[in-house]
Amino acid sequence: MLALRKIRDGQKALIEDNDASQNTAIVVAAVTLGVGGLVMIGLATMLAANLGKSIATPITELTDVMSQLASGSLMDAIPCTDRIDELGDMARAVVVFRDSARARVDAVRDRESAMTALAEALHNVANADLSIRLPALPGAFE
Repeated sequence: MLALRKIRDGQKALIEDNDASQNTAIVVAAVTLGVGGLVMIGLATMLAANLGKSIATPITELTDVMSQLASGSLMDAIPCTDRIDELGDMARAVVVFRDSARARVDAVRDRESAMTALAEALHNVANADLSIRLPALPGAFE
């Protein structure tokens, strides 16, 4: 019987040691998972902030510029034209729209200038002033 008790006591000690090792492993795993989760949350927050800075902010700037352009403001600076991604393509398209709007404004100004000069000349001719000479007209109206 004594031999069986020694075996039983030895096995009991091994089981207790194994149980303690398993408990330690569970605690280490829980701490590791907790720390890893916090690290992942921090990393996700940093990535979200980075994306916001590199994508959302330029999109907001371009939207503001397009709104100003639509309301008639023909500003000089268009942000993001030096980017090589889709936002850069969008910014360069806005530059084309701005330049087209400027050309339209210039054409309207030239037409109004030519119409004013022609109206004055025709008014003078109607008043029997045949010595009138047309002033220089803008390029498209010469």
